Amino acid sequence: MTEAEARETAKTLMLMAASELAVGRLYMACAKADDDRREVWERIAGAERNHAKWIEAMAGMLLARNGEGFRIGRKFEPKAVEAFTDEVRKNEADVQTGAIKGRVMYMIARGIEAALLEDRFFEFVATEDEEYKKLVTRIVTETRQHQTLMQAWVKAAGA
Repeated sequence: MTEAEARETAKTLMLMAASELAVGRLYMACAKADDDRREVWERIAGAERNHAKWIEAMAGMLLARNGEGFRIGRKFEPKAVEAFTDEVRKNEADVQTGAIKGRVMYMIARGIEAALLEDRFFEFVATEDEEYKKLVTRIVTETRQHQTLMQAWVKAAGA
């Protein structure tokens, strides 16, 4: 990856980190709206904040190495990340006003976890860098766990 590509890729990763923070804020709103699952929502929100930190670290790795040892695997559109983040923010506002609650809230969270862009990190940036790959694996593993949990909540709520 060239230095210029590394800079552009790092910018996209920073958009992804911002998206993770938005998801974390949504889940904190869900915690306030769902007393029965408050602690779990808060824990998941914390995980999303960790994902953002890890993604920021990944961007830092690209920049520190000027792209050396990294390849662009698949083009990732920043506009898609921004649109995803905008939708998450809208959902957060709707949870805060009570327009979204209960089963619908769980379904939205399940959909977010299913769609989260981090599931495709291995395609976005290709590398043999073990530190980078370890962060990606942690994010993907946790996202799958969150998705499974949300699926269980949807089923328990009568779907």
